[in-house]
Amino acid sequence: SGQVLTSGGSGAAISWTTPAGGGWVPVANNSVSSSDSTSVLCDFSSCFDSTYDHYRVEFTCHVAEITSTSPVDNLLLRQYDSGSLRTGTDYDYVVNYSGNGSANRSHSSSSGSSTFAYMSGNQDSQAWQGHIDIWNTHETEIQATWNWWMNGYWVYQPDSVTNNQRLGVNGVCSAANGSTPVAVTGFKIYTNGGNSIRNGNVVVYGLKTS
Repeated sequence: SGQVLTSGGSGAAISWTTPAGGGWVPVANNSVSSSDSTSVLCDFSSCFDSTYDHYRVEFTCHVAEITSTSPVDNLLLRQYDSGSLRTGTDYDYVVNYSGNGSANRSHSSSSGSSTFAYMSGNQDSQAWQGHIDIWNTHETEIQATWNWWMNGYWVYQPDSVTNNQRLGVNGVCSAANGSTPVAVTGFKIYTNGGNSIRNGNVVVYGLKTS
């Protein structure tokens, strides 16, 4: 609702007030049903503008049949610059992920040599949920940066803690041609495993901080 609980002090009445920034406002959303078979979780070319200072993306999805061990998919991210999907090899990203055992911890990175950013690294979990924060989307002097956190888990039970239960994925990426900041207008989340995304939902929120 964007409201906060406030009190005037000891013995004072408690009331709900709206912060000066207006709170989180939904600006875009997309859903993928259980009967869908698609490689794209969301594709928003123009959900960001100068109206808001900070955006957050909340998402969840299942990859492949939820009782299948194949295919092993990765979630990928690409951004739109001024309404055009960026395809150049200039995505700079780092993804760290770990699980319930030391053998599951791993790291993936690329320094401006990819046409997309890996969100999930080399994971084999079938269900994903988490959020992405992005600032400075409309700036051309400050490079916009994506920062995500999510859980990945295997929904087909039983399973062992050393196999597939890789949780706590953290990633960051940015993309700018020749290190020159660009205005980011949107993004696309998809998979490299073919038409395997089902049961997905994405909501983009904007926050005015000034």
